[in-house]
Amino acid sequence: MHLLLFCLPLYSIATFLLGASITAGIFVFHVAVVPLIFKYSKSFKQNMIFANFAQWPFHIDYEDPAASGIEGARNINIEYQSMVDNCPVKLGIWHILPKSSYEKLKGSFEESADKEQLSKELDEELANSKYPIVLYCHGNSNSRAASHRIELYQFFQKMDFHTIAFDYRGYGDSTNVCPTERGVVEDSLIVYDWLNSTIQSSSQRPAVFVWGHSLGTGISSHLMGNLSELSRDVLKREPLPRPSGLILEAPFSNLADAVTHHPLSALVRWLPYFDNTFVSPFRSSEEYSFKSDSHLAKAKELPVLILHAKDDVVVPFVVGLKLYKSILESRNNDGSKVKLHAYDKQQNLGHKYICHAEDLEQVIGAILLTGASLTASVFFMQVAVLPLMFRYSKTVQRKMVFSNCINYPKNMDFENPSSCNVMGGRNFTIEFQSKVDNRPIKIGIWHFVPSSVLRELMSVNDEMTICDRLQRELENTHNTIVLYCHGNSNHRGSPHRLQMYRVFQELNFHVIAFDYRGYGDSSNVRPTENGVVEDALKVYSWLSGVVDERRRPMIVLWGHSLGTAIAANLVANLDDLCRSNNQKCLPAPDALVLEAPFNNLLDEIEKHPFSKLVSWLPYYKQSFVKPFSTSTEYSFTTDEYLARVTNLPLLILHSKGDRIVPYELAVKLYECVAQSRIKGGAVLQFHVFDRGHNDLCEAKKLPGVVRDFLNVIKK
Repeated sequence: MHLLLFCLPLYSIATFLLGASITAGIFVFHVAVVPLIFKYSKSFKQNMIFANFAQWPFHIDYEDPAASGIEGARNINIEYQSMVDNCPVKLGIWHILPKSSYEKLKGSFEESADKEQLSKELDEELANSKYPIVLYCHGNSNSRAASHRIELYQFFQKMDFHTIAFDYRGYGDSTNVCPTERGVVEDSLIVYDWLNSTIQSSSQRPAVFVWGHSLGTGISSHLMGNLSELSRDVLKREPLPRPSGLILEAPFSNLADAVTHHPLSALVRWLPYFDNTFVSPFRSSEEYSFKSDSHLAKAKELPVLILHAKDDVVVPFVVGLKLYKSILESRNNDGSKVKLHAYDKQQNLGHKYICHAEDLEQVIGAILLTGASLTASVFFMQVAVLPLMFRYSKTVQRKMVFSNCINYPKNMDFENPSSCNVMGGRNFTIEFQSKVDNRPIKIGIWHFVPSSVLRELMSVNDEMTICDRLQRELENTHNTIVLYCHGNSNHRGSPHRLQMYRVFQELNFHVIAFDYRGYGDSSNVRPTENGVVEDALKVYSWLSGVVDERRRPMIVLWGHSLGTAIAANLVANLDDLCRSNNQKCLPAPDALVLEAPFNNLLDEIEKHPFSKLVSWLPYYKQSFVKPFSTSTEYSFTTDEYLARVTNLPLLILHSKGDRIVPYELAVKLYECVAQSRIKGGAVLQFHVFDRGHNDLCEAKKLPGVVRDFLNVIKK
């Protein structure tokens, strides 16, 4: 016991002394060793910046992108002699197809397929692309196969972009050479040059966007800011063309600022020699300074979009904001536009997951259509000009409703539907004298046959043309026919519409898709409600005259978004429309399907997300809503139309994630129609999906819902 009493104090003292010595050691390391390493060790700084020693996941099969979760992709290698490191460098690249292209070539990706032939087909797809191309410059650590990068590629694919993702030297399966700023920029230049060489033979150059993330923003900014000089000095050629835009995700102004504001710097920021030891080396280094602010000051003609999350702790929002302000100042209202799109902390997107942002599709879509545009006098436009334009300009009102000024993809070959990756189609037109506009109108139409008859029709060897065969098949068909009324903006070749046609084909439906006046290759006449409904009537009348009346197949009228109101107007006023056009009355369609409908145009305008920009104005309703309540050109009162058609089977499809036509408007429409049928009427169904406005075609349960609805009608 005495021995124990004697030993305990000694043990306590020893522990205290040992703990004190460890603490002292850590303190010395903290205030002396770490600063010295930072200031004088190039390899330490290099590893900290590029972190290419961190490779996760392990054992990636780069030759097989599908093993990493990417469908419709191939692996490519580029080899060249590096001027920076004076050695051969091989770069590993993934080329990921747009979803539409992948759907067309899906069979070529099967294990039994000819890989060499597949490579040729993908070369051709890229060289003649009608879809935008994204060149992706990843951040530090890991490789192009990192999970958060895979998620972003999947977003690009869903948006129908080609994606070119590559690894710099020292990363992934690229040559294991120590990366430097000049080295990784050289790698990016070589890939960008290869991409431009690939698409230069295209008759219409597709939009090319460079997308950088984190450290990749510093690399891509260096490349774009010095593209002319790099082209001359490294490639020994004329300057490469600038891309359509530069998108910077979680960027920093320069590496010195990034180090200063990095959360770990809080451990040493209190040191009096912090700036001299930890920050200054990155200001003067030739191997790694990544001065994005300086580089982009030299690229005034390049549109720039900055995406940054306010809860980013790796590259804090403050350094992204600093870059944005620097670019703005350098352009001084001269040059292309720059935009900062910030995400609130509540969205929990952090450093790597802006790809999860709910509005990213709309943000990127807007950039594609308009460039990274900002208006210098936004506030003045918002409170004065816009209200006046909306109230008194019929042209502005019309463009907001129909948006036919937006045509994407551009340069569409309407004569050749297969160029849009939908097989079994033909193009034709119908012409008539419009009573609405008192002039001749030509309507462009596509007809696609069901998948079940596609192969048989294409393999027939006779003297008939494909168009004649498809016409004969339509005349004698027993299959359901869908007459598709599209929504506003773009045309019948828009990617999400093409995808829906494929769904119809897989359901073994014929598809009749057309463009109203003012859209696509139809007559360039300003659209009005009466005008586009007249167009729909003429196409429906043509279709009714083509099919065999004795064994008339089921005809389904399908509308999407604005097209739901057009279809509803047509069926509600079918007899009156026929009489006013001096033609015999037509039988009603067998069913009406409304995808993403609204109850009436006034409610849609009030609930539209863009209304939030002006709904706070005291004269909001007077300026933005009332003009549509008195318009003779467009009312689109779908609820009133359908309340008069109680004997027509109706299926309403809507997504709770729809931000363009909010879900609540579909509920209002359903309740109105249900009330009108309370004493009896045809089948009424309402199905809800967890999608957005344009991607219901991707819902796995959609075909089953449609099939079940039509079976109920048949019974």
